[in-house]
Formats: sequence, C-alpha cells, structure tokens
Amino acid sequence: MLSFTKQRIWAFFSSILDFVKRHRTIFSLGGIAAFIGLMQSIGVWNPVLKWFGISISYIWQFSIQTWTAPIYAWFILSLLFILLIITSFRDHIYLGKVAGEFNEDFKNGLDKWEFKGEWRIEEDGRKKILSVANSGAGGFTKKGFNWTDYEFSFETKVIRSATGWIIRANDSSYFMVQLYLKGDKKYEYKLRPHYHQINGATEIWVPDDNNSLDLSSIELKKEIKLLQWIKVKIKVDGKQVDIFLDGKQAFHYLISSGGITIEKKLIIKNNQGEEFEATMKEIVPLGNNAAGRVGFRCGDGEHAHFKDVNVKPL
Repeated sequence: MLSFTKQRIWAFFSSILDFVKRHRTIFSLGGIAAFIGLMQSIGVWNPVLKWFGISISYIWQFSIQTWTAPIYAWFILSLLFILLIITSFRDHIYLGKVAGEFNEDFKNGLDKWEFKGEWRIEEDGRKKILSVANSGAGGFTKKGFNWTDYEFSFETKVIRSATGWIIRANDSSYFMVQLYLKGDKKYEYKLRPHYHQINGATEIWVPDDNNSLDLSSIELKKEIKLLQWIKVKIKVDGKQVDIFLDGKQAFHYLISSGGITIEKKLIIKNNQGEEFEATMKEIVPLGNNAAGRVGFRCGDGEHAHFKDVNVKPL
C-alpha cells in the first residue's frame, strides 16, 4: 500500500513537472520576475546586487592575473567530463522514476521519440496526432530503457492494414502486438504477438501466430473497424501482458524469455533426385524483454494514427 501511495504521489508531481516543462519559457520568465520581486520586498535586492558586482570584479581579476592557458584548458575539459557523466547516467538515474509522468500530446513535435520511416505530425480537428507509415523498424520513446512494469495507453486509428504497439524495447530486441484489420486473409481481424531480435546485422521477426487472438472470438463493446479511433491500454507486469480495447480486456499473453519455436518449410531431395517438402522446427532465441521503452511500428503497406500517449507505473 505504501509503495502504491508513493507511486501515485510521484505521478501527481510528475504530471505537474511535465506541464511546467512544456511551458518552460513562461514559467522561467515568471519565476525570475517573482524571485526579484520577493528579494525587493524583503529588502535584500540592493545588497545582493552590490555583492554580486564585487564578486564578479574579484573573479575577473583573479582569472586574468592568475590563471594561465593550461588552467583554462583543464577547466574546460573538466566541465566536458562532468557533462559526459551527466548525459551518460541521465536515463539510468532519472528514467526509472518517470514511467508515471510520460505524457505525449505531440504539441512539441517528435522531440521525445527516435524512429525510422515516415513519422509525421498531423492535425485531427484542433488536436495534434502522430501518423506512422513505412516504418519497418518502428520508433520508440527516447527515455525508458529501464522501465519494467507499466501501463501504456493511447488511442489509435488504422488507416491501412494494421497498427503495431511496442513494449519492452531495448537496443537489440522488443516485443510487439499488431492489430491487423485488412489485407492477408490469414491475419485479418487479429491481435498478433511478435518478437523482434537483432543478431549482428540480421533482423529477425518471430510472429507467435499459435497464440494470436481472433477478435471475433471475444465480445467487445463495439466492432473495431478501419478509420475508427480505438482506445488501447497495455498492462505489462513481469512476463504478463494484458491488452484492453475500448475498456474491454481482450488479450492475455506471457512473454517468453528464452526462445520460441517456429516451423520452416524445406524442399529436400532424396537419393533418386526426387523433391519433397519437409517441415523443420527451430527454436529462435529471444532477447531480454524484462525492461524497455514503448513505441509504435507500421511496416510497408501499413498506416496508422496515434494520439494521447501515456505511460504510468503499475
């Protein structure tokens, strides 16, 4: 209970901080004016200005008369080293706490994302939305490498064929669920779990069609169609993935941490030179899907829109 309360408190303050960040210019100017006004009202503004002037004078005399070129060089290198440390550890120190505050309305463009393919901001009425197409590799939040258990929610609209939702994305692998509406009859109107793995220069896609869900087999609040906004909520808790569509739980899945078995069709020749088809089962090793970022993916021929993206801890 205490942990839950702490998360909610952090989420509340994080939402306030996110609002301040998005309006940083106004808050910066207002904050400076308020600070100066406070100092004037308590009578310390003039003494501070006088002290500041004297301090700058002493620092200037010291730097000109005492410091030599090597000291300046060491000073600059030290600042660069500190900046490097802060940049390197920023995600590790900060991002484990901010799953509760990640909110994206796309008003500031795509500065929170890294992606490949056609990602662009469009307008739906007065609202900014994300359009994703021809993005085979997908795109992810810049932060969140150590996010573990979280709730990832958004709205999506399938413009063409399918929409894909990524969780637990790290440098070499991620897990994706694809909502496929129109195209290949074999996959139409299904939720299809996928594993994505990069092995050297090889990109491996492993769909788990044995555990795909036919949406017609469950009772949803409304039929899901092309060009219709769908509210999606994905809960990731350990290896468990639960997907809610328009408020209705639709899918429960356990992420494999070892490997998944796939079948390959082979053409084999016997000693007489006759060809026949054989099926071979192969276990494809998967990456570590214990933590990672969220994102979206729409490959060739697929196109979807997204809006109101949020991530919060469980």
